[in-house]
Amino acid sequence: VLNDLHILNLKTRVWSKPDVKGSAPAARCDMAMTVYSNRYVCVFGGGSSTRCFGDLHMLDLDTMTWTSPDTTGVVPKPRAGHAHALIGTMWYIVGGGD
Repeated sequence: VLNDLHILNLKTRVWSKPDVKGSAPAARCDMAMTVYSNRYVCVFGGGSSTRCFGDLHMLDLDTMTWTSPDTTGVVPKPRAGHAHALIGTMWYIVGGGD
């Protein structure tokens, strides 16, 4: 299981590995990932070979910096393989396994 970041320029079909700041999410698979406001890559949940995660990470594409913002409310239980949809400012997380 990996946690490295690669970017593919779809126009030129060239891969790159950017320098990023902050603490990247722990290595995981089967997470939900979306882009918010054309600026933030949001990652939620996922799993490794030993556990599921219930954490949120955001990569600011302007600064290439990872953060783990605090959230409030009824936080979803750790999960992997879940479905998700971003509609406006609301990110819906459904199902998955623990």
